[in-house]
Amino acid sequence: MDKFKKIKQEYQAILQQLSDPELVSNWEKGEELLKRKVYLEKIIEKEKELKEIKDRTEENKSIISAGEDKELISLAETELSQLKDKENALEKELREFLTEDEKSEQPKAVMVEIRAGTGGEEAALFVADLFKMYSKYAQTQGWKQKVLDSRPAGLGGLKEIIFELSGSQVFSKMKSEGGVHRVQRIPETEKSGRIHTSTASVAVLVKPKKAEIKIKPEDLKIDREGFVDLDELFAKLRKRYDISWSFIEEIMSEESGKRFEIIGNRIRSLYGHSIEVTMELEEDRSAAMLYHGTTLESALKILNDGLKPMQRKWVHLSPTKEIAFEVGRRRTFEPVVLMIDAKEARKDGVIFFKATERVFLCREVPAEHIHVLDVR
Repeated sequence: MDKFKKIKQEYQAILQQLSDPELVSNWEKGEELLKRKVYLEKIIEKEKELKEIKDRTEENKSIISAGEDKELISLAETELSQLKDKENALEKELREFLTEDEKSEQPKAVMVEIRAGTGGEEAALFVADLFKMYSKYAQTQGWKQKVLDSRPAGLGGLKEIIFELSGSQVFSKMKSEGGVHRVQRIPETEKSGRIHTSTASVAVLVKPKKAEIKIKPEDLKIDREGFVDLDELFAKLRKRYDISWSFIEEIMSEESGKRFEIIGNRIRSLYGHSIEVTMELEEDRSAAMLYHGTTLESALKILNDGLKPMQRKWVHLSPTKEIAFEVGRRRTFEPVVLMIDAKEARKDGVIFFKATERVFLCREVPAEHIHVLDVR
């Protein structure tokens, strides 16, 4: 019962998070929360069915023990047998759901970092040997492997290599590999036949989900244009998360809205700001219609009060109804797409800016220029 209580508490917490306007800028977290919500709803529904069956079972037992009506007793006994079968089937389904839930809590990907220690070129050769060993082991386990970064050394050795392993039970089977590894052998670099001791350090890091990577603006030195020094950003993130620079590059390259801009050794977000920044945005004068995907509850409020930036500095709009629907799906499975008459809004002084190919910005949109679009 404690397990079900925790599940219901988690479900309520997810509903609360899904109502957060900031979730729109974190699409991966939104998708993850929605999937988790649907999964928990299945468990809650099964638990509710099980409770109803147990209540009916107790009612039938009371009828039988009372012994007042033979026909009613016969019906109760028949139903009792049927209810028992249903109860057993539901309990089995719930056990499977809960077992699946426990398995899903295990990390499905790890990052392995191997670095040469004492031993010079021989230590670098040892790193290469360890990498080959883990690669062969990953193949036997059916895991996927992806090299993220490496620094080669002479004679085919490696000063350092960072790679990702993903698959079933990868964390439980790799977590004990972390630490300093030592080898004593006659190296290829030794001509006199002496035994050398070489070391290499192995770190096994849980690969964080992209949605978990977060840092507050106040924790960074942000200039007027919204830029942050890349080295400073990575150093701050590395203190908080066990990640490699390759992982940060992966996040930026996969960002569907092309949110980040890198110039030299500086990086900034092109939209989603919660602080005021000075940016040379390209004013858009051509889009006749723009779109905004949101929840039904938010849509009703927007149609009455207009579209405002809430906790951000800008209202975010999409160039097509398809993109707006996709954005809305980050918050709800059945989003409402609002259509903004940009042509008429400009006549009222609304200025639209193009941040990226998928994101347009403005300060706010009056309610009279917003209409509901049925995309189904």
